[in-house]
Amino acid sequence: MSPGVFVRLSPENSDYLSQDKLVGVFVKGLGDRDRHHAGFVFAYEEADPQSGASIFQETRQLDFIDDNRIVFGKFKPGGQWLHATIDFATAQSRTAFAAYLTAVALMHAEGSNILYGMTWQGLAKCFDDQGVYTPQDIDGLTCATFMCEIVGLQFDYPVDFDSWPFAEDQDIAWAQAKLHKLREKAMSQDSAMTMERVDAMESRKDWKRLRPAQAAAAIAKGDGKWQMAHVDANALAEQVIADFYAAFPPPPSKPAATPTPTPAPAP
Repeated sequence: MSPGVFVRLSPENSDYLSQDKLVGVFVKGLGDRDRHHAGFVFAYEEADPQSGASIFQETRQLDFIDDNRIVFGKFKPGGQWLHATIDFATAQSRTAFAAYLTAVALMHAEGSNILYGMTWQGLAKCFDDQGVYTPQDIDGLTCATFMCEIVGLQFDYPVDFDSWPFAEDQDIAWAQAKLHKLREKAMSQDSAMTMERVDAMESRKDWKRLRPAQAAAAIAKGDGKWQMAHVDANALAEQVIADFYAAFPPPPSKPAATPTPTPAPAP
């Protein structure tokens, strides 16, 4: 498969991941054309305790979910997602990046202190060389900003933040729906989200939204020379989304129920 090309993986054609030790990204739908999720897919290796040689374990995925979790587990082809390998400049870069993804995953596998936040300011440098989350002056991360943060620390930042437009109507509608859910979490006993954090996010007037498909498409096309402009990343993302719904057509919408006529009163 060519780097940067998003395709559907089935159990029958997925073994290339383990054979070639490739590193990539995935995009998954979340119910409508404005909601998607993205993350990394990579070869997970460990050192043999006796020889010290690297041993391939299995293909894993790493993604950030907005209820304060890092998801690290076996990648199971056949689900409703598209996958693309990253176009690294060298094999050494690919291997080093897979190792860093493993470090981040293992560091946060037993629970995470990474909070969800919609404020995006470009590279925030909130992970260190060991994969530890060291939050700076940001609200938190989304799956898209999480991906760009990880890539930006190891290479160049995937997208050109300055070229991104400020939030538009559909972004504001997305943010309002997300803030409503975050408020519900803040009221629960088992959430790290607080009303103060939600209020702080809601108070920001000028902000930008990085979408998951934009981040994934830019990262897949990078080859070590990122800083992709919004117009290019958005065009690639639109193609990825179109390919996604071509591979996974949404179910037909149910016809609206016909109201039952009220019987006329008896004379």
